[in-house]
Amino acid sequence: MSSRKSVLLAVAVVIILIIAGGAYYWWQTSLTPKEEVIKIGFIAPLSGAAADIGKDLRIGAEKAVEEINNAGGILGKKIILVLGDDQSKPEVGISVAEKLITQEECKILTGVFHSSVGIAVMDVAAKYKIPLIISTAASTEIGKKVLTNYEKYKYIFQTNINSTGWQLAYIYPVQYILDQGLWKPKTYKLAILAEDTDWGRASAELWKNYWTQKGWEVTIVEVTSPDLTDFYSILTRIKDKGVTLIKAEYSKPPTQAAFVQQCRELDV
Repeated sequence: MSSRKSVLLAVAVVIILIIAGGAYYWWQTSLTPKEEVIKIGFIAPLSGAAADIGKDLRIGAEKAVEEINNAGGILGKKIILVLGDDQSKPEVGISVAEKLITQEECKILTGVFHSSVGIAVMDVAAKYKIPLIISTAASTEIGKKVLTNYEKYKYIFQTNINSTGWQLAYIYPVQYILDQGLWKPKTYKLAILAEDTDWGRASAELWKNYWTQKGWEVTIVEVTSPDLTDFYSILTRIKDKGVTLIKAEYSKPPTQAAFVQQCRELDV
């Protein structure tokens, strides 16, 4: 046999071995059962102005996933949580949702703290027909958007009570004690303070509209930073105007504590 034929024969043998080895590997791996998982995309403000809240949401979600997986998962499948940082920006939330669905292959989206982000992400979920379970965002506009085109947005679920429901839960007790004569205010003047968030602005608007219709004078409406801790000047103005009812809508404990303490200091 010539040396040329020997080389060709050797090359052919190598190719056959490679093909045979590849076929055997494919056959073996196809027979090996793969672990089935459910990937859930979790959208939250993990950086930016609301990063501290996003951190708490992430910890809660991770703990829930751990408990579910320890109990056997869902239908025997392990849950994998894939995090997405919306940075408190609707446009970023849209990009994050797209990535979680198309690149990370998440079959469900959840989380969402800001209503503006939730409203924006709704269209992404509708586009891919992926369930979006909005766990925290409470804007009434979310439900209204679903009703504009139920067939399109039937994959959207809002688990929190909407902002209108929450605020009426605060308003009705005040209205009750007024109706029953249990409280007779010296003046019918209202001051509204709220954090500069979707939640805060919606709350302020609802309170303003409700009590204005009831004949109250809304003397002050202040929308401030969620991190505000110095209320002295605002409270001084409130006191000078003879306000008898104050609505303060703040989410962060340091802000809440500062507000209550300064009210006491100024005898408001």
